[in-house]
Amino acid sequence: MNKKNMAIDLAGFAIFALLVLLVLPNQAAAQYGPPAGIPSMSDIPTGPPAGIPSGDFGPSSGGNFGPPGGQMGPSEDQIQAMQKKGQDQQLKGMKQGAKGMETAVKRFEKMAGDLEKKGMDISAIKEKLGTVRQNIETIKSAQTVNEIESIDQDAMQETMQSMGEYLGNYQKMQGLKKMLAGMDRGVVSFEKQLAKLEKQGLTIPTDVKDDLGKLKTGLDAIRNAKSPEELEAADPDTLGDLMDKVNQSRPRLEMLAKWPRILKQADQQIARFKKELTKTKILVDRLMAKDIDVSANYTTFEQDVNNLKTARDAADALMKEGQSEEAFNKMEDEFFNLLDNVGEDQRVIQTMANLSRFGVEFKRGMAEAQKQIKNLQRRKIDVTELQGIYDQALAKGNEIVALIKIKPIDEEAILAAMDTMEDLKQQFQDAMDELTGKPMPWEDKTPSQFQSIQMPKDFNSSIPQNKPQ
Repeated sequence: MNKKNMAIDLAGFAIFALLVLLVLPNQAAAQYGPPAGIPSMSDIPTGPPAGIPSGDFGPSSGGNFGPPGGQMGPSEDQIQAMQKKGQDQQLKGMKQGAKGMETAVKRFEKMAGDLEKKGMDISAIKEKLGTVRQNIETIKSAQTVNEIESIDQDAMQETMQSMGEYLGNYQKMQGLKKMLAGMDRGVVSFEKQLAKLEKQGLTIPTDVKDDLGKLKTGLDAIRNAKSPEELEAADPDTLGDLMDKVNQSRPRLEMLAKWPRILKQADQQIARFKKELTKTKILVDRLMAKDIDVSANYTTFEQDVNNLKTARDAADALMKEGQSEEAFNKMEDEFFNLLDNVGEDQRVIQTMANLSRFGVEFKRGMAEAQKQIKNLQRRKIDVTELQGIYDQALAKGNEIVALIKIKPIDEEAILAAMDTMEDLKQQFQDAMDELTGKPMPWEDKTPSQFQSIQMPKDFNSSIPQNKPQ
C-alpha cells in the first residue's frame, strides 16, 4: 500500500461508515451515525507537516547541488523527524476513521444478534463481522503505521457494504414471512372445502390436490427459511404460478360441489316419472278395454325412464372415479337433454284417453309456440327453421282434429298422427334450445364455495435478490 495515500484512504472510513448505515432502515441511520469529531477527508493532512519547506532538492538549473544561494538541505535527522510527524498524523486519521466504521459494525452486530434470537442462520455474517472487527481493533491498538500496513482497506469497505445488503435481505425475508398469513388463510379455507367434498363421497381431481400440495410445500419452505440462501432454494417465484393453477381449478370444483344437488334433482325427476308410469298404466289398460292399443307407447315410455336411471348411475360412477368432466357430459347429453323426449309417448297415451280435450290443448300449445317465435323475431334471431316446424305441427294438429270428428274413430290413424305430432313438438323444442340455449342445473349462479387465494400485493418485490459477497 502507498503510505502517502493511506491517510486519505483510512480517513475515508468515517465517510464510508455513514454510507454503510444508509443501507440499514432509516431509523438505524438516524440512531447510529459516525461519532462526533470524526474528521472529514479534507481535515486529514495529506502533505508534509507545517513548517517543512517544499520545493526541489535536486540540482539547480545552474548545475550546482543544493538549494539556491548555496544553502544546504535538511539534515538526515530533520528528514526522519518530518517523516515521523507525517506518519503520526496519518495514523491518527486512520484511528479516527476506524472509530466511524466501528459504529456501523456495532449496529450490524446488534442486528445479527436479534436475527439469531429469532432462529436465523447468521453464521456468514458473524464470520465477516469478526474479520472486520479484528481489523478495527488492530488499527485502534496500532502504535505505528507499519503495524497496519497489511490491512486491505478496500476489502473492509466492500465487506461492510456486502453485509449491509445481506442484512437488508434478512429484513425482506422477515417481511415476506409476515405476508404469508393471508395466503395461509386462503389455503386453509381451500383445504376445508376439499375435505367437505370428499366427505360427500366425491373424488378430488389429482392435479388439483398435487398443485395445492406444492403450494403448501412452497409456503412452508419460506416460513422455515433461516437465511436468504434457504429462501432462494425455496424458489418463492414459483408460488405465483402454483397459486394461479389452484385458482384456475375453482370453476371445476364449484361444479363438483353441486354434484350432490344434481343427483338429488335427477333422482326426484326419475321418481316423478315412475309415478307417471303407474298412472299411465291405468290409462293403457282402460284404452285396451276400448280396443285402443297404446301398449307400444307405454313400453317406450318405460324404457326411456329406465335409460335416465342408467345414465344417472353411470355418471355418478364416473364422478367417483375422478372423471368429473365426463360425468357432467353424460348427465347433460343422456339425462337432462332427453327429459322432454321421455314425455312424448306419455302425452300420446293421455291424449288418446281424452280425445275430447285435444282441440283445446292443441290451440293453446300452438298459440304459445307462435308467441315464442315472435319474441325471437323481435331479438333479430332467424326463425326460418322454427317457423317451418311450427307450420308442420299446425297442419298435423288440424289433421288430428279432423280425424277425431270422423265416426267411427280410426284409432290407428289418430295414434300414428299423434306420434308424428309429438315428434314435431320435440323438434320445435330442440330448435328453441339451440337458438336460446338450454341452461344446465349446474350453471345457475350460487355463492362460491371456493374463495380465490390472493397473492400479497408486494410479495414479488419483497423477495431478496442479492446474495452475500
